[in-house]
Amino acid sequence: MSYHLRLIKGLSFSGIVKATAKNPDVYVNDEATANQAVATGYFELVDSIPDGETESSPEPIPEPEEEENLGYGGKTLGEMNKSELETFATYRDVNIKGAKTKAEIIAKLEAALDPSELEGKIYYGSPTIQELQKE
Repeated sequence: MSYHLRLIKGLSFSGIVKATAKNPDVYVNDEATANQAVATGYFELVDSIPDGETESSPEPIPEPEEEENLGYGGKTLGEMNKSELETFATYRDVNIKGAKTKAEIIAKLEAALDPSELEGKIYYGSPTIQELQKE
């Protein structure tokens, strides 16, 4: 028998099974493993499929209308004010000593970090409890 589990709590889980917010569905063949995962409180049992039968395609999970990222920021470097840039630099462990202007801070960040880390909107820091509880 195969068991279909879905992550219902948290952004990810790594233990007896592994799941993330992007890939919340987990399939296991062992009832004990399924029960242990459900007992953690992070998973719900979606379906159990007898051996020899195949499951129809998994229930599609709707894509969020807007990209949901947790943490602070959500702005490009140019949109951040000096204080936000300083906080981002501290979070990323980038030394901005001696940088007095926004442009100087951005230059130090661009020199220290990979360009892919600075593209588009930047989210950093730990999410708040309220952000984690959003549905």
